[in-house]
Amino acid sequence: MLRVEKKFLLRPVQAQFLKSEAKYTAFIGGWGTGKSLTAILKILKLTTIPNNLLLIARKNFTDLRDSTIRDFERYTGLKVNKADKQVMIKNSLILFRHADEFSVLQNINLGAFWIEQAEEIEDQRVFDFLCGRLRRNLKNYGIITANATDENHWIYKLFKASSDPDFALFEMSTLDNTKNLPQDFIHSVVKLKDRDPEIYERYVLNNWGISDSAFLVIRRNEIDALPPDLFCPTTKKLIAVDPATGGDECVILVFNNTRIIDSAYLKETDTMKITGYISLLAQKHTTPNIAIDVVGIGKGIADRLAEMKYNVIYLQSAERSKYQQFLNKRAEMWWYVREQIKNKQVVKIEDEETKRQLSIVKYAMDSSGNIKIERKEEIKKRIGRSPDRGDCYVYGIYALQFVTPVRKAGVGYEDKEEENIEGSWMDV
Repeated sequence: MLRVEKKFLLRPVQAQFLKSEAKYTAFIGGWGTGKSLTAILKILKLTTIPNNLLLIARKNFTDLRDSTIRDFERYTGLKVNKADKQVMIKNSLILFRHADEFSVLQNINLGAFWIEQAEEIEDQRVFDFLCGRLRRNLKNYGIITANATDENHWIYKLFKASSDPDFALFEMSTLDNTKNLPQDFIHSVVKLKDRDPEIYERYVLNNWGISDSAFLVIRRNEIDALPPDLFCPTTKKLIAVDPATGGDECVILVFNNTRIIDSAYLKETDTMKITGYISLLAQKHTTPNIAIDVVGIGKGIADRLAEMKYNVIYLQSAERSKYQQFLNKRAEMWWYVREQIKNKQVVKIEDEETKRQLSIVKYAMDSSGNIKIERKEEIKKRIGRSPDRGDCYVYGIYALQFVTPVRKAGVGYEDKEEENIEGSWMDV
């Protein structure tokens, strides 16, 4: 059997968390506090109990695969079987699962579980469900690691506000671990104090009570403050498309620079019909530039438009961003538009629903400090509908930077001849 030996220098809080015999333990810490490492060490310690069955959990599959499993393999030198997402250590088994798979754990008898980034799970019933699986004939443990939350979250209520001795809380800020962190990193996070105080408070100082409303990507007051006009000596025309399935809107927006001059909101999933609508709009507004989300049915639409010789900008929201601070392309695009709106580099948005959808999307930071944007599925569950208009607007503003400008005559203000009308000529 492979034997892996590594030495780690633990800070006092990390060591106390590792040694704790409380039934439920929570390590709540800022960036770079070793939450994942110490939880992995705690799980490995429990594999020394013969025939133990342990669960390592995360809310989403991609985070489980790309972060949790990767960190486990990096720290331990062990390889997780990718097919069944498990690893055997001596005669104990560790399972790796995400929240959507928990229903198949109904009849399982766990010795312990660890939820990484537990603040991502808003429903306490998920935690309670796993507690109900702790029924192995030995001492059982429930372990969570997380960032600090607001006071409405179940983590705060169970571990911070409660005096129940079964629930042990261990806390650590980023600045408490400066001896183990690069000075360049410390220097960069301290700068957040003035630039992004809500991020600094929660993810560096590890302060509780910062409202989740502080973590909106785009604020409504910033949208309402956008100027009616912007001086622009050149013209960029673009059609942005967010195809949809499952009853959501297929949104098509026509941009003249940053102004929406036409729109279509379709209940349509036929890719050829959608392609036809887009082509008609392109002819009407004399633009060959089309930006489209190619996740799902969008790829077929984009390929057909490319065959028709349109200049298609393929947007893959799930792919990795080339910038290290973003979890994926979706985060990069939304953050770009956030900065454009904050700096008043786009004109006033007329459609009320688009403004509403832009101002309800949340962001968070993962354990590596990368910005991640709330998933469409999560937003739909929270507000009752998919933010298709908001996403399409983001695609359009983001993609404009890749469109070749055309110099125009006149005063140089963004064209206003054609107005965006709710329920425009393409509505079906």
